[in-house]
Amino acid sequence: MPLDFSQRDYVWAAVNDRNLLISHNLFKPPITETLEIVEFASFREIMKVPYATQPRESGRRIGTHELSSDMGLGVSDDKKILVYSFDHVLLCRRMNVFKILWTRQLESKLFGFAVVVSASGSHFAAVLTDFKNEHNITVYDGKTGTELPRLPINE
Repeated sequence: MPLDFSQRDYVWAAVNDRNLLISHNLFKPPITETLEIVEFASFREIMKVPYATQPRESGRRIGTHELSSDMGLGVSDDKKILVYSFDHVLLCRRMNVFKILWTRQLESKLFGFAVVVSASGSHFAAVLTDFKNEHNITVYDGKTGTELPRLPINE
């Protein structure tokens, strides 16, 4: 796999004893473009899907610098469930085939900052923030994406 200096590639997890999960990220705009499972060590593509499942929003800015809204990729210990966020969306996929199990639209002001998945993928927690005033940890049912308790974070 040749290096492409217009993007950054991150290895997120070993899918099994032969394959790796990689994300391909553009510098400008700073977005995650695709998720891919590749064979280790040849980096031969096994499967590739778009990261986002809907048109992307324009990014947040600090001055002239555009910020990414792609955050919080989490994998269950059994490597079966993948949960991540982009823009104001949480998304859950079956890892080995990238099948979308569910998506959840967040409140328009909140972004999923970090995601942690339980060992079996039955639950996950996300840090949701507007990057100004509101910060909370929200627990979700991993099978349906149904919101469970929302715990405020005191600063």
